[in-house]
Amino acid sequence: MNFNYFALHYLNLWLTKDHEFCEALKGYNEERKLNALADAAAFYRVARNLPKAHDVGEGLLRYKPVLEVIDVLDPGTFQEPQLIQSIKACVVRYQKGIEAEESRL
Repeated sequence: MNFNYFALHYLNLWLTKDHEFCEALKGYNEERKLNALADAAAFYRVARNLPKAHDVGEGLLRYKPVLEVIDVLDPGTFQEPQLIQSIKACVVRYQKGIEAEESRL
């Protein structure tokens, strides 16, 4: 395997998956955005890191807390410093739910 293999693999991912996720997230249709987040989370196998108990279990739509964090971001500046802060905001949102659940036990 060499650079060309990985470059073509990434291009294939972009054309078949990531491009669709990004297009959906750029739009104004909340349902389409939430579906794109669900599809991306399942495809990249990170859905298990965002337990349903902390969004659906609290009466929110699935991935709504994630959407609230990324909706306010400017895509043109969605780079490392802001990306890290955004990820931390999502973690904090879900972590609060996890800590609340642990305190109930």
